[in-house]
Amino acid sequence: MRETITRKPDLLDEIFVIEQQSAAQLEAERSKAIAWLEQTAKEIDRTSQTEMEQLRSRAQENEAAAKAAASKKAAGIVDSAKALAARIDALKDETLQPIVRKHIACIVPEM
Repeated sequence: MRETITRKPDLLDEIFVIEQQSAAQLEAERSKAIAWLEQTAKEIDRTSQTEMEQLRSRAQENEAAAKAAASKKAAGIVDSAKALAARIDALKDETLQPIVRKHIACIVPEM
């Protein structure tokens, strides 16, 4: 005697519908995740570009400040050198001769 397998259409149909719904939900969630990732990547790009622009701007400001400080320091050095040169220029030969002879005597003993 052969057993007959009877199909319960209502149950199998429900399982098939639920499986299709699950697949559709999974695809919808996958699409949402992809969209979220793309949006997040764009936001990260925008943020990094903004931060890079800010860093470049700060670097330029720091460079300008460093150049100004170096220029001010160099001007001070030049002013000091000019003042010293003026003092040396003001010395008379009568004042310099004994000093020069003293130092030359150390180099060349007979003079």
